[in-house]
Amino acid sequence: MCFSQELPPIVKYFSTTYGAGNQNWMISQDQNHYVFFANYEGLLEFNGSNWELYPSPNETIVRSVKVIGNKIFTGCYMEFQFWKKRIISGVLEIKLANLIILLNILKLQTT
Repeated sequence: MCFSQELPPIVKYFSTTYGAGNQNWMISQDQNHYVFFANYEGLLEFNGSNWELYPSPNETIVRSVKVIGNKIFTGCYMEFQFWKKRIISGVLEIKLANLIILLNILKLQTT
């Protein structure tokens, strides 16, 4: 009797396929299973069949990405951004949103 384990298919994508830099720093996935990459040339999105690149406005390397709800947070050198996803006329659009940083300073009571 012989038993074997089947491995999932692995697909390697070259940078020429997805049209962005050849180095990806971080990966995050949203609730619709879209995958976002912190890429050398910007925020890279993959929906399972198509790639879309959203360049960073100041042309810095996107090194971190995290999807929370309909917002995609990215970190670059000396910069923190978030992008909003919305559907307009049936087309998914991702735009860089205005970033407002609020600082809250709390005084902790010590006993």
